[in-house]
Amino acid sequence: MRFAVISPAAGLQKFSTLSHTHLLLAHVDNPLYWQFYRKLSQEPQELVILDNSAYEGRMNMDLAFDRLNGLRTDALVLPDFVGQRSELTFRAGIAFIKQWRHQLPFDLMYVPQFDGTIEDYQVMKKHVRSMVEDFGIAWFGLPRLTAERGYSRSELCLYIKRLKANWDHDPIYVHALGMCN
Repeated sequence: MRFAVISPAAGLQKFSTLSHTHLLLAHVDNPLYWQFYRKLSQEPQELVILDNSAYEGRMNMDLAFDRLNGLRTDALVLPDFVGQRSELTFRAGIAFIKQWRHQLPFDLMYVPQFDGTIEDYQVMKKHVRSMVEDFGIAWFGLPRLTAERGYSRSELCLYIKRLKANWDHDPIYVHALGMCN
């Protein structure tokens, strides 16, 4: 298991270097933050995920693209809509994949959002299956809201791992977004 430290800019050197996994927040508007991560991302052992800042209510995919300048990135988080019906995130993800996938030198991460109902949770799982089987997505971010609404992120992780194992032998990456109790 890897852990990504999200540190204020003043603590980047002290805290963010404790891990080789980094979740960068696209909305952060601090030149020191981006200077630090542009340099750190050049090290081959560093795993870098650029988050779209949807959880922070600041999703802006154009800004996320701007942040990629000079940054070696392993994965970019697809558009997602926190707490909304799963169909919204799924459709936005498909549109993004179709437009950008073959132009980007890194992977894309799907964050399976849903509205908290058991019905939409089941629909979301079908969307996850489609992302694996129809689009070959191998990176998933499991939202904290999943656990906050009483669902098991561990169970969802195992579901994704089983899907991927049945489909091919490429590695799959699952990141739990946000800590829970």
